[in-house]
Amino acid sequence: MVCIVGLMLVATAIHSQDGAGGGITIGPVTNGYQGACPVVVHFRATIYHTVSQVKVRYHWERSGGKMTPQQSGEIIDGKLDVGDEFAVGKPGHAFTATDRLHVSFEGEKREVISPRVVSTGTCTP
Repeated sequence: MVCIVGLMLVATAIHSQDGAGGGITIGPVTNGYQGACPVVVHFRATIYHTVSQVKVRYHWERSGGKMTPQQSGEIIDGKLDVGDEFAVGKPGHAFTATDRLHVSFEGEKREVISPRVVSTGTCTP
């Protein structure tokens, strides 16, 4: 059984700025979980750019290096909110889940990569 956690234990967001124009704020929504597993952990990020309307491509890099499919969006009014979630944990064990965001801005060759952020917890037997 997969349990969706609606905890609003928002950790301090980590900001990654890579060059002029754009950057990322990222953090786990779920952290310090204790309960039944597997559990769905949630990560949220805001992609920023000084140009108010610019298209972006992005994907998440989860624990163990697994990449999500590439997604796209458009920054409106300087920011775009995105999220990722996935199930982790085995009954009776602690878990550590990580995520980070890779972003490419339209018309720019560089890729902005956020720091890896962590969500931890303990699964009850």
